[in-house]
Amino acid sequence: LGVRVWEGSTGKLVSELMRHELFLESSEFSPDGRWVLTVSDKTARICEAATGKLVSTLLDVNSAHFCRDGGVDRNGVMEDPFAWA
Repeated sequence: LGVRVWEGSTGKLVSELMRHELFLESSEFSPDGRWVLTVSDKTARICEAATGKLVSTLLDVNSAHFCRDGGVDRNGVMEDPFAWA
């Protein structure tokens, strides 16, 4: 299932993010609005909000959330998402 990012004030489609195989469990913007984190089928992905470009993927994820400093809390552990393979 795909995730789309829309410009709120104009209704214009900004980007379409990488698709997940199953239903989306969660999605959220980074604190600065630059990134979108999605979680589904035990996979977390981070994409650029403006382009939809996939920049990071992590497997075996039950939950993931952006923290105020831009890091990601994955399964209760703080991580640098850009160190993911």
